[in-house]
Amino acid sequence: FTDNINIQFAKTPNGKVSVSIYDMKGSKVYDVEYNNYTQTSLQINTSNKYLAHGVYSVKVETGGKVYNLKAMK
Repeated sequence: FTDNINIQFAKTPNGKVSVSIYDMKGSKVYDVEYNNYTQTSLQINTSNKYLAHGVYSVKVETGGKVYNLKAMK
């Protein structure tokens, strides 16, 4: 990823979406939460210019479910 991450998902019943990004050591490097999100996609500007190149874990929580993704910078 560059400075933006695009995530697509089904609408959630309660509209709550949270996204966390972790480095491979397990340290949280980014965290955001939306309480009344009504779209089916989400573009996150992580301002991650300070993050080193490597593999990151992206955790998306929505609709009572947790999704774990891998992303490379």
